[in-house]
Amino acid sequence: MMSPRKSAGKELSREMVLTEARNLFATLGYSNVSMRQLAKSLDCSHGAIYYHFKNKAEIYYSLVKTDFSVLNHLIDDIIMSENDPSQKIEKILLCFIEFGLTQQNHYSIMFYPRKKKFSSCFNSILIKPMKS
Repeated sequence: MMSPRKSAGKELSREMVLTEARNLFATLGYSNVSMRQLAKSLDCSHGAIYYHFKNKAEIYYSLVKTDFSVLNHLIDDIIMSENDPSQKIEKILLCFIEFGLTQQNHYSIMFYPRKKKFSSCFNSILIKPMKS
């Protein structure tokens, strides 16, 4: 007998998938999470996840891209608001530390050991022109 799934009133959203995937990836590691496991955790069919994402790598990429964007905005704010170079560096370093402590799941996913298949994903996120 199959287990009951989410009712139509509780439609699976992209954000729900991302939130649960972030928790699982941070806890178990990317390679230890399957689409079926993610679906089970969300109490939905694995096919429902494919409505929002073509595969697990796309979910991971979306999380990393979003998380680096958040961190980049925090750093950009420091760069634009601080004139003293030594203060700027100190505030940027403190920003990294604070981000890592307050956003632990985000941080662990962002700095997950790079695998060859993700190198182009990371390079496209990390290599961006600095604001002058």
